[in-house]
Amino acid sequence: MSKIMIDIPTAEDSIAIGRQAAEIAAEALEDLGRALIRQKALDVARQIEIYLQFREFTSLDDIHHDAGLSSLAVTKIGRSGYTVVHDTHARNLFHHDPAVIGRDLHRLAYVYPQFWQIVERGLSEEADGYYDWPGPGGQIERKYMYCAPIFPRQIAPDGLVVAATIAVDEYLQPSR
Repeated sequence: MSKIMIDIPTAEDSIAIGRQAAEIAAEALEDLGRALIRQKALDVARQIEIYLQFREFTSLDDIHHDAGLSSLAVTKIGRSGYTVVHDTHARNLFHHDPAVIGRDLHRLAYVYPQFWQIVERGLSEEADGYYDWPGPGGQIERKYMYCAPIFPRQIAPDGLVVAATIAVDEYLQPSR
């Protein structure tokens, strides 16, 4: 009679399997989070394009003062995320924080270089990436941003950039 040997997992094996499962879940959630942010930026950009097709603007300043456009441009995403719009000169046009409307984003290039690299690429093409940003209580948060530029005929050659951003912890929370 032959004996069949069965390896019984140890506690260490179970812990390793659990960690691997958590890593896989975190990676999947991160992929999903990036996809959702990308889609939100593209959706808002498309809504703005449609809105602008039926209105006449002669300058970025006209656009900047349009309340209807503002309501499309600034949307909430989850608990910590949102969309904003800046122009292709990197000047904030629509933002949930009124204190930064009109602010030139070039000023942030040296203070937040990761943020600026994403914004700068996004001035002419779709761009995304991770950056560190001060969060509530002054703690640094890891954030993800996707930028979707559009070039409405009314303000050509200038354009608008929809930026969608969220704290990474928000979409990784379920895996923890």
